[in-house]
Amino acid sequence: MTRRALRPFDSSADSDSRRPPADAGGHRRTAARRGNREGTVCQRADGGWVAQATSPSGARLYRYARTKAEAPAKLTAALAAFSEHRTPPPERQTVADFLEGWLENTARPSVRASTYESYSGVVRHHLIPDLGRIRLSRLTPDEVHGMLNRKLDAGLSPRRVDFLRGILRRALRWGLVGRP
Repeated sequence: MTRRALRPFDSSADSDSRRPPADAGGHRRTAARRGNREGTVCQRADGGWVAQATSPSGARLYRYARTKAEAPAKLTAALAAFSEHRTPPPERQTVADFLEGWLENTARPSVRASTYESYSGVVRHHLIPDLGRIRLSRLTPDEVHGMLNRKLDAGLSPRRVDFLRGILRRALRWGLVGRP
């Protein structure tokens, strides 16, 4: 029994086929695929993009984006946050909303009344007016440094500015924003 020699693929003989064209070496190109547990990225009817994956607990995660490149990036960030047991910030939550919630739900029950009043004054008079309108998911260390520098230029003492930074770090302890 003799073996037949394999021939390189001849694209001219199969030109009417719906299969992808072969490269110079006779190999067919296929679409890039995502690996197992990486999810899927699809375009929606309205032109937006959605990335979906299954979390390690079995729940389906959906992340919506305007561009194809944003969708998998958002999904990767959500899966990383899930694996680190932290909750990513809601897309539309502002720094002001987060700090108000932190004051009432975390700081008030865990610190003395005088400490709470001090935290509350710093948050309401310094942090919210400067950073409050920024979405929490878009807050960067550069914005925090800029706010601290503006406070120094406005005449606050370095010790007070360091106190502002410490309160903001305490509130953002869960890793929602890079270290300022």
